[in-house]
Amino acid sequence: MHHVFSLIVFSARKFASHKLALQSLAQSSAAGTLAIRGSIVGANFCVMLWLTLTLGLATFGALVLLWGAALVIGTVVSGGGPLILLPRLSSGNGMWIRQLAGLVVFFPATLCVLGWLVAQALWPDPRWAAVFAVAYCVNTLGCLASIMRALGSVQVSMVLRDAGPFSALGLAAVLAPDDNVLILLWGAVGLMTLVALVAAGWCISNSARLGPPRPTSRVCWSWSRKIYVLGPFKRGSFTRDRADNNGRCCYRIWYHF
Repeated sequence: MHHVFSLIVFSARKFASHKLALQSLAQSSAAGTLAIRGSIVGANFCVMLWLTLTLGLATFGALVLLWGAALVIGTVVSGGGPLILLPRLSSGNGMWIRQLAGLVVFFPATLCVLGWLVAQALWPDPRWAAVFAVAYCVNTLGCLASIMRALGSVQVSMVLRDAGPFSALGLAAVLAPDDNVLILLWGAVGLMTLVALVAAGWCISNSARLGPPRPTSRVCWSWSRKIYVLGPFKRGSFTRDRADNNGRCCYRIWYHF
């Protein structure tokens, strides 16, 4: 009987602690961020569902195939750019303009052009250009979102990164004269370009919030899940980190302009 009573008291205390945690979450700014996150997921789902009903299964299947390929390519050509920008700029170290331009604009553009040439040589298709253009724009929005987050914009940067590409695709389907997949992709590219220009203008106008870059500032290129070190390393050096807590061996490639 004593054990049953102790279990009841313990359960009541756990319930009270969880209730207080939920109340504190609701009163904090995290609740608004979580609500925006849920709204973004719901909006993206509604966009894809609406495209399914509007385009038909055949056209929608072709669109999803190319769109998914573009998202994967965008992650590859980024070189870990969004993951590098956020901790780098948030730490107060700053970055040189040439580093930002190389990481956000020129490095992904070079990989996209090379990837398009290889894809055209292996499997000629006029849609490859649209796929790599979408990949480039998606990565650009992700990099700009990281810069905006470092500047203090939490909600807007999250909306730009997560809802920007899908919203552009949905709006392109609304504005497109027909259901041609190629037209939809290029329409999404045009809309994402406009959004990127607006976001870049906001970042430039608020760039004074970031600290000045250090003279020895270096940028690391990494496709890994974590950025382990950001600091001065020899040009083009390649190192192998020790295994992390999960036993994975982590590699990093260092390069600077």
